[in-house]
Amino acid sequence: MVTRRSHGAVAVERAAQVALDAGLILRHRAQRRSLVRAAPAPLTHEPPHGAWIDDRKLAAWIGLSRARLQALRRTPHGPPFVRVGKRAIRYSTDAVRRWLATRGGG
Repeated sequence: MVTRRSHGAVAVERAAQVALDAGLILRHRAQRRSLVRAAPAPLTHEPPHGAWIDDRKLAAWIGLSRARLQALRRTPHGPPFVRVGKRAIRYSTDAVRRWLATRGGG
């Protein structure tokens, strides 16, 4: 009989294996889960020019966490953003590319 595992369980196991390979000791399940949540999945392609993307897509594109983007929004050093409504944040891909170029990351 073959047992099936959810995609989340497989991701946790892979992240734990990567951590073990890196020499980290993950004692608790919560540590393994937080490791999976901390690393956004990279985008397979760059967003098109002139598009507006949310913080999830931006985090995946440039390799930062959403929490780091939130912290950068409170400083003048982060990528330019537009607040749409009370809570929604959008980033212009053209403005982000210019911001990356000034930081040497693009």
